[in-house]
Amino acid sequence: MNLDPRQTEAFRFVIKTGSFEQAAARLHLTPPAISQRVRALESALGSALVVRSRPCRATATGQRLLQYLKRARLLESDLMAELAERSDAPLMVVAALNAETPGTWFFPALAEVLIRE
Repeated sequence: MNLDPRQTEAFRFVIKTGSFEQAAARLHLTPPAISQRVRALESALGSALVVRSRPCRATATGQRLLQYLKRARLLESDLMAELAERSDAPLMVVAALNAETPGTWFFPALAEVLIRE
């Protein structure tokens, strides 16, 4: 099963802000939209995730989901940082050339790179 990012984001903000109304304001949605997303997530997982009190708080299953979502974000962040640092990333060259340049010095100057790639 794949978790819907819009649903998990709504859930995270309900717990973070403590209410469906504040979560809706932070996400620029209506409270009913937030409620529908959380309810759909609860239905997909087959378990209540939010104790609907003031302030709202996560159930035991909701806390477990929050831990999972936090770890997933950290893993994604680590992966993106690692990919950004890779030295074997393909070289991208952007060049603006006049009409005469390709036939004169440009391709001979890049011959080694072109052969390697």
